[in-house]
Amino acid sequence: MARRKRAKRQHRLIGFKAYTDTDADLLAWWESIPTGERSETLRELLRLALGYAVQRPQPAGDGDLVAVQEELAWLRRALVDLPGYVQQAIQTAAEMGVLRTSVSSDGAGNGAGMSDMDAARREGRMKKTRW
Repeated sequence: MARRKRAKRQHRLIGFKAYTDTDADLLAWWESIPTGERSETLRELLRLALGYAVQRPQPAGDGDLVAVQEELAWLRRALVDLPGYVQQAIQTAAEMGVLRTSVSSDGAGNGAGMSDMDAARREGRMKKTRW
């Protein structure tokens, strides 16, 4: 079944010249805005100046940003430490004899602990799965 193309949004380009000598303050402000947010910022300013704007909510504060940064730093440290932790857990389990070396099977020794019919059905499903 063919998909219909999404209709293009109609648009008009609105622009103006800013001179480096008389508009240096505007140019500095413009350059301080992240590249992907400039158009939206201009739209908001125009709507606000015209008096019919509903401003989008601002972030709660710098405290939230600091908390997010701390959480990300913790996650980075945890990811760096993860391989050593997993290796230590496997060694500890091997020393304690927690790992089973043989699996009892109802089937003819497929090694997965399931009947041959179940193993074949599982293998068929896995072949159909796309990763």
